[in-house]
Amino acid sequence: MSDIVKSKIRQLYQFLKEANQLRFRPVRLLSEQPKVVRLADMPNHPSMQLFRPVRTEDAEDVPDTLIRVRRPQLTRCPEPPASLQGWLLPNWDDPTKQALYAASQNATDDGGETMTIRFDDDPRRVADFRAWSEQRKAWVEPEMLARKAMSFFEVFYDIYSAIEKDGEELELLVADGHFLWQAVSGSDGTVAINHPILLKRVELRFDANIPEFTVHETDREPEIYGSLFPDLTDVAPGAIRNRKTELENAGYHPLGWDDTEAFLKAFIQTVSPLKGEYLDEIPREGPTSTPRLYRDMVLVLRKRIAGIANAVDAIIDDIEQQTVFPPSLVQITGTVTEWENSGLGDSGSGSGALAGEPPANGFSDDNILLAKEANDEQLQIIRRLERKGSVIVQGPPGTGKTHTIGNLIGHLLAQGKSILVTAQTAKALRVVRDKVPDVLRPLAVSVLGSDQDARRQLESSISSITERLSGDTAESLLQKAQRFESERRKLLTQTRMLSQKLREALENEYREIAVGERHFTPSDAARFVLAKRNEYSWIPSPVKLGALVSLSDQELVRLYALGTSYSPEEEQDARHPLPELTALPSERQFQVMVSEYQHLTTTDLKPGADRWRVTEQGSESLEKLANDLAAEFSDDLRRQAWRPYAIVAGIHGGTEREVWERLIANIEEAAEANARHALILQHRPRLSDAMPVYRQRQVSVEICEHIDAGGKLGFLQLATRSEWRQFIKTTSVTAGQPNHRDHFEALGHLAELEHLRASLELPWNTMIGDRIQQPLGALGPAPELGCRALIPEIRRCLDWHASVWAPLAERLKAEGLKLNDLIATLPREASQISEYLVIERLASTILPTLLEKEAGRRKLRECEASFSRVANLATQVDPTSPGSGCIGRIIAAVRSHNPEVYTGALEYARRLHAVKPRVAERDGLAAKLALVAPGWAEQVAHRVPPHHAGKLPGDVGMAWTWRQLHDTLAERDKLDAHELQRQIDRTRETLRQVTEWLIDAKAWGKQLERLQGNHSIRQALVGWLDTTKRLISTKQLDKRHLLLSEARRLMKKCADAVPVWIMPISIMAESFDPASTRFDVVIIDEASQADLNALIPLYLGKQIIVVGDHEQVTPLGVGKGQTILENLRKSMLQDIRNSHLFDNLSSIYDIGRQSFGDSIRLVEHFRCVPEIIAFSNQLSYEGKIKPLRESNSTDIKPACVGCRVDGVREGDTNKNEARRIIDTIKAMIRHPQYAYKSIGIISMLGEQQALLIQSMLHKEVSGVEIEKRRIQAGISGEFQGDERDIIFLSMVDSAATEGPLRTTGEGAFELIKKRYNVAASRARDQMWVMHSFDPDLHLKTADIRLKLLQHVRDPLASLRAYNQEVGRTESPFERDVLKRLTDAGYQVKSQWQVGYFRIDIVIEGAGKRLAVECDGDRYHPMEKLAEDMERQSILERLGWQFVRIRGSAFFRNPELSMRPVFDRLGELGIPPEAATTEDPNSDMTLIHELDDLIRNGFEGENDTVDVVDVAEMTGTDFSNDNDEVGERILTSDVFDGAQVEALLSEMGGKALRDAFLRQFAKTKGFQRLGRNVRKGLETELDMLSRKGRILIRGGMIRLL
Repeated sequence: MSDIVKSKIRQLYQFLKEANQLRFRPVRLLSEQPKVVRLADMPNHPSMQLFRPVRTEDAEDVPDTLIRVRRPQLTRCPEPPASLQGWLLPNWDDPTKQALYAASQNATDDGGETMTIRFDDDPRRVADFRAWSEQRKAWVEPEMLARKAMSFFEVFYDIYSAIEKDGEELELLVADGHFLWQAVSGSDGTVAINHPILLKRVELRFDANIPEFTVHETDREPEIYGSLFPDLTDVAPGAIRNRKTELENAGYHPLGWDDTEAFLKAFIQTVSPLKGEYLDEIPREGPTSTPRLYRDMVLVLRKRIAGIANAVDAIIDDIEQQTVFPPSLVQITGTVTEWENSGLGDSGSGSGALAGEPPANGFSDDNILLAKEANDEQLQIIRRLERKGSVIVQGPPGTGKTHTIGNLIGHLLAQGKSILVTAQTAKALRVVRDKVPDVLRPLAVSVLGSDQDARRQLESSISSITERLSGDTAESLLQKAQRFESERRKLLTQTRMLSQKLREALENEYREIAVGERHFTPSDAARFVLAKRNEYSWIPSPVKLGALVSLSDQELVRLYALGTSYSPEEEQDARHPLPELTALPSERQFQVMVSEYQHLTTTDLKPGADRWRVTEQGSESLEKLANDLAAEFSDDLRRQAWRPYAIVAGIHGGTEREVWERLIANIEEAAEANARHALILQHRPRLSDAMPVYRQRQVSVEICEHIDAGGKLGFLQLATRSEWRQFIKTTSVTAGQPNHRDHFEALGHLAELEHLRASLELPWNTMIGDRIQQPLGALGPAPELGCRALIPEIRRCLDWHASVWAPLAERLKAEGLKLNDLIATLPREASQISEYLVIERLASTILPTLLEKEAGRRKLRECEASFSRVANLATQVDPTSPGSGCIGRIIAAVRSHNPEVYTGALEYARRLHAVKPRVAERDGLAAKLALVAPGWAEQVAHRVPPHHAGKLPGDVGMAWTWRQLHDTLAERDKLDAHELQRQIDRTRETLRQVTEWLIDAKAWGKQLERLQGNHSIRQALVGWLDTTKRLISTKQLDKRHLLLSEARRLMKKCADAVPVWIMPISIMAESFDPASTRFDVVIIDEASQADLNALIPLYLGKQIIVVGDHEQVTPLGVGKGQTILENLRKSMLQDIRNSHLFDNLSSIYDIGRQSFGDSIRLVEHFRCVPEIIAFSNQLSYEGKIKPLRESNSTDIKPACVGCRVDGVREGDTNKNEARRIIDTIKAMIRHPQYAYKSIGIISMLGEQQALLIQSMLHKEVSGVEIEKRRIQAGISGEFQGDERDIIFLSMVDSAATEGPLRTTGEGAFELIKKRYNVAASRARDQMWVMHSFDPDLHLKTADIRLKLLQHVRDPLASLRAYNQEVGRTESPFERDVLKRLTDAGYQVKSQWQVGYFRIDIVIEGAGKRLAVECDGDRYHPMEKLAEDMERQSILERLGWQFVRIRGSAFFRNPELSMRPVFDRLGELGIPPEAATTEDPNSDMTLIHELDDLIRNGFEGENDTVDVVDVAEMTGTDFSNDNDEVGERILTSDVFDGAQVEALLSEMGGKALRDAFLRQFAKTKGFQRLGRNVRKGLETELDMLSRKGRILIRGGMIRLL
């Protein structure tokens, strides 16, 4: 399996080698190099100097500066005398041409006649011409030389510009030893060679302040141009190698003298020992079959290709030695399965985890160490790198790719990793090192083309490393790192906790407060609390938040009413245990007790005492017994004379009792018959008088049975039954004669009843009726019913002795009465009822007296016991307070035997008994209330006003709502968002500092840990530093060569000590040996521009981060040799996955996208103001880019400028567009608003327009300005990865007719769209689009140029659509806050746009700003809170300071809630300032001012010339400009401002300050604007400004 992986990787790099050979053919003709300068052509002018090695006795000294080319001073032709004015022909001031005059002129005399005047008619004129010609002749020769020097200077400017553009692709060489030969190539056949073979890398520097170009020595060895010879059939490779070895040892310099010449002579003999010729002069003919070599020193600008080829060869060789390959290459070649199955790859996290599982080392976000502000995308990159090892990052324009890479470097260094950051071009890498955290910057070396800068950085890095090695140890640093890491984890935990609290605090401003069914926003709640404080604040705190009142309205009314239903004293006494009232004698009882006690103590209770035994029975039972006896022997019962007979019958039983039982039965039977008769009364039956009653009953029964049997009562039936017939005739019913069964049944019941009554009459009258004088007949129509009423009493009497008397006798005995003895003493009479009479006498006459006396004796004892019991009640009921409350009163009353006192005490006890349940009820209600409102319950319980009046103080529902809202808000106040934010800020700042310390300690600790054990590297570090110091002072060529060789040898070891290298791919390929160099992480920036040679750094990296953007320009070599490369790809990569991407149309970013999985897109845009980036955002990114710059972050307005020029396209150039661009740049240079602004020009139609503009720039703009402002012209791809403050886009095209131009669409593979995306996203502050057509007339709808120009016309269209969707959500809350701030005098703006985001309120002053966020209104729903916090976090990373105002606090106490805002303003030093009314977004002032400067022809462009020169040129003496001038201006009587206003009005109401002052000085009569004149005039202007008549701002003066 490993062989498959190796084979495919080898196949990939073999293809790369072949592709490079196709792309980079060896340059055999010097004329085919990008730029060549013959040093022999250098003009002999003081501004030009060549420094060759100086000959000495022993050797040659090599100067550091080889060539010096200064810009020559050009002079003007001497002015001809006045007499020659009008006679000289054009170009008289051109030194390359002869000055001529017109031989004659026609003129008109006074009479109007034409006359001819000859030049030589005036001898004085002829003499003046001769004298002037001599002056001109003296000027011409040096001026011609100066202008030739100027041309030479411009050549160097072109070289410098090319290097500035493509320094990573180009190198400058000094060369000599021109080789001429018509040779035979093994691959190309017969070839012509005309090229120097001795080369040495040099460095071109430019000092814009002089201006001057200098060419300097570098540390690079001289080299033989080896690309000429490998495929030449007649050249022995071994011989060339020998010459190379000699050169390496001797170091012959191309500008050298004899040694160099000797080497070149030997070289030509090596190439062709028999035919080779060395020429002392430059031959006139070209290459021939004879190899020839001659000297002609040149500067050559060539492409860097040797390093690429060598690196690829080295990789191919190294592949054979390796068994483990970078995972990225495995993914690209599609051999992941074979790679995993073979167990290849490192086991560490990321480098071998292709399956996507999390790393085994427990990596978490806390392990991510970023020293600078970071967004979530940066964290995603690190996570994915740890998980997968290969990461693809899409970085749209200006989204902080460089910042991201710098942050990643800090994290990776802290992991002890080595890093290579590379790109196709150096532009993308220019500021990467600056983005590395300061403490780690010495660990990074940036090599971007300048050997001087690279050496300086390397020296600094190695110096820092050696210093650390001598001052620190790995152990101490790593121990520090452990402490910092522990502290950092604590800070991370604290930050998360504070952030959670902050979120909760902010959510509190949006989370509704529910009180019952009502819901309040916090702001509305605050308003309610403030407005209703006086009316509804009577419920005290605390209350249970979110709860309803635990009592109903009725219960609350009851609770308050109970508070006034008894006194506090009663409440207190009622809380004590109370005596049971049933256990106390009542008032009456007590009074009776007292009365009885007094009575009993005065009554003789001794009689009958001997009849009683001593018992514990009380008087009550005895009294009851006496009452029961009295009731049983009452007069009413005794008057019932029949009772004794029934009682005696009951005593005797037998027949006597049976007689009475029979009477009862007769009564009951008659009563039952009466009931049956009542059921048929509706028939009103009447019996016959002719038949006995008993016989009538029998007949009626017979008839009923006959009918029931089915019989009839017809004639036949009655004929045989005479009694039936008689019965029917003599009885009657309601219907007449009975004829129905019911009739006969009714007659039968009546007959039965009458029969039973007759049977009852005799026994009733005998046993009862006669004794009570109530016979049966006297008892009414239904006597049986009257008799029935006595049945219970009859039965009671029959059982009386056993059921009544016997129990009474037993009770008497139980009470202690000696009853049997007493009965035995009673006499008996001879009577039928004698037994009853004995009992009656005992019960009615004897027992009452005995019972009364015994009851008295008992009652006396009971009274005494009761008094004693009540007196001891305290110990029984409440031992803790026997003398208090009602018990004390009762005891006092009892002891005094005072009924009145006792009555009061008992009444108080009853009152307390009545109060006690109310107290308990009130306590219960209060306790129930205390569950939700303990404070309220307590105040009600203690009757604290207003809770003392017995009624509710107000509306309970509203008061409860108020208290709930108040306390909820107060509870939420405890989470103070402002203070939490301050704590978070402080914690984050501490965290940032600790993280920096941790990164510093870990990174340096890891590096020292790696270096301390390697003594050879330590020795190499010190040795290299010492060697480079000696090189500075060594000039001798041989010694310098030895030192350089030693430095290079030491450098190979020193390079391992530097963990971070930043260099373009071409330089990287020259610098590192793929066989011995490996980086833990390789980062490829601007990868969408990187061609297939980016596979070289991929080979060196264990982990890969590819940063690019498929929406931007692809490699600049697109389309070149595509067909040949396609054939090569098909033949060599047929089994490589996604092999179709390996062509000139694709970048390493495209390959990475297909191989490494989904990309991580950076979306935060930092470069452009929103108006500029909006075009690219909509064109290429579906509006997903978030611009974070604000429109007002720059004073350059407007952001987008469309400028139509009356230009014509000529080929691929448009001179008028170029002219307007140059003029506008020159105006910008003069305008103070554009000071220090960098400028770029992009041609949208090929590079010819860019070259034209660049040429014009060099001629018309000073080098200082070009250097300072980085003014450069190019095409889109050359600006990718770069930016400028101001960008000009030149459309070049123009309309030849009125018809539309050919449509420019997105282009094949969207190449045109990508170019426009890049071009339109380079400008930070302002983008100009120069065009020579009418977009509405000449462009079709689908034309991308129309889209661009429509955007320029209305750049905020997309943002405006967004704002219309979101709306200007200025809430009443914000308006209130805004008013308070403006009332305080601050300059305030609402809904401030910061790119993609908006801020509620921004306060400005003293150049500082404070963002104010208003939390709590429904304009900002809680659902958006997470976005809101993320927005604040992003803006804080941009440097914004925030303070938050909570609506719930503001609407309760506006002054208090605003205090943190004013405090923060004071801390930041933002003073109150008057607001300005200007609208910068629509201000076209700058454009008009630039137009004015262009129209005025850049008047005063040479104002920098000193005063003496001006005086000499004008012949005017300006020496009188003294202080008196200023005084004269200030004391002028005519100063009223009218002169200023009039002049400003003439100038259009506005003017540049300097231009106006010059004109104003002339108006005042001054010939020049000197220091004192300026002072006086500015004082006058300041006075007008204070009066509000003019505005002076930003270098401009405006008329108000």
